[in-house]
Amino acid sequence: TLWFDLHQRLSDSESTACAYLLLVRDEMTVAHKHLGEFCSSLKQYLKSVAGERDCFHVTAVKLPDGVTFIVYEFWETEEDWKR
Repeated sequence: TLWFDLHQRLSDSESTACAYLLLVRDEMTVAHKHLGEFCSSLKQYLKSVAGERDCFHVTAVKLPDGVTFIVYEFWETEEDWKR
């Protein structure tokens, strides 16, 4: 079960005119032999994206099979995400 509390982040924003958020969901399956390298890269990616001004939230979930990951990103606009 996933739960994202974006209310505080949205209400603290300078621009309260945000009408919607863009949710980006990426699912990846990784070969066992590349799992360590992938997890290291994923941690770096999450840190980098979390530091972006227009990214409200980013998180990754590892599924029970141990090799499938889902990354969720919440952006203010599609243009912000594409940048």
